[in-house]
Amino acid sequence: MQINYTIPLFLFLSLMQPMCADTSFSLDSQEGKKWQFTEADVQVHDYQEYSQEQKTSEIWQECEVPGNMSDYLSKAESGKSHEFWLKKVFELPNRLENKQLSIRLGIISDKDKTYLNGELIGSHGNFSNSKPEFYDKVRVYKVPSHLLRKGKNVILVHIKGFFTYETGIVQDKTEIGETDQVFTSFATESCLQLLLYAMYTTSGLYFLFLFLNRKKEKEYLYFALLTFCLSLYQFLRTQLKYELDIELLWLKKAEYMILATLVPFYANFIREFLGFRLTLLYKILNVGFTLLAIYFLLETRIFYFDKVNQYILQPLWFPYILSSIYYLVKRLQQGNREPLFIFAGMLFLLAATLTDIFSNRGFFVMPRTIPTGFACFVFSMALVLARKYVKLNMEIEELNSNLERKVCERTLELKQALEEVTGLK
Repeated sequence: MQINYTIPLFLFLSLMQPMCADTSFSLDSQEGKKWQFTEADVQVHDYQEYSQEQKTSEIWQECEVPGNMSDYLSKAESGKSHEFWLKKVFELPNRLENKQLSIRLGIISDKDKTYLNGELIGSHGNFSNSKPEFYDKVRVYKVPSHLLRKGKNVILVHIKGFFTYETGIVQDKTEIGETDQVFTSFATESCLQLLLYAMYTTSGLYFLFLFLNRKKEKEYLYFALLTFCLSLYQFLRTQLKYELDIELLWLKKAEYMILATLVPFYANFIREFLGFRLTLLYKILNVGFTLLAIYFLLETRIFYFDKVNQYILQPLWFPYILSSIYYLVKRLQQGNREPLFIFAGMLFLLAATLTDIFSNRGFFVMPRTIPTGFACFVFSMALVLARKYVKLNMEIEELNSNLERKVCERTLELKQALEEVTGLK
């Protein structure tokens, strides 16, 4: 496997990010400055310059970008994907004139060809390929300096979706700005995420080491496996995965296989940590989720990954979640305060998960909050385990101290007894 040098370059640029004000110009839909869409055929050469005819053309309708376009488009025929055009008209701010610029178009699902003033500036995917290729990749395209002009500029994005329920510029943001700044901003976001996942992995290695020294404490093993999976899963959700020379299908296989293990590892961690035995329900669920992970490994149609996740995998989380809540409440009733920290982590993660779900469903558009939720969750779990480890060490030190005291007392008693026996002689 060959790794692209873009990853080290990302790290370098993120450290060298200039401390100047952001000069990027947002292209997101705003009041009076909406994007437009059409499913009609578009002749790109007609949009080399902005004209009044384009403004009054009836083939274009307003839409929200970023956002899911499936609600705007007519129902796709069975076995076919949505294919349509997006258009954005903008005036270049004076502060960006005579500069090397790039356009960031957010996450486009799935394939795209992007034109500026009638000229192709970038594309991803093969429109004749029926397989998904780039449905969660952020697009960043450099703009040839001769294309931009004073006054109106026209961006055209030709999109071919893969999923019938989600297509378009679905997430992230759209903007135009200086190339160095756009690329550095993108690199910084990715590298901060990478550092966070490195922290997850370090935490997992630490608790794995504790388990190897205390093999009866299985909660350390489950927590280590959970953090490893969280770290890898979140990496597979970043843009950095595209810098690996791996086919999208295998990246998605790994992503969904890990997704099938996260909740089982978490629930078994809770069970072991709070001292509950392995029940028949857990045995059945553990086997079921293992089979789901094997299914994702063997399945070759990405379309079914999300369907299985939505209608089988996620509903099967509820027995784990409800039983975990039961265990936590049970221990709280018995006066154990440590479940409070676990509850706090669960609430952060739940809030982040619901926010991302509603964002993905098109209720609103905002950056992904799952990484932050995971960070709070892992921190709370690590805090609980660290408290337990410190408490055990204090108990061991107290036992050692008591043992030393008792040995001294016993030695003194034996010495006195020996002296008494010697005196009798």
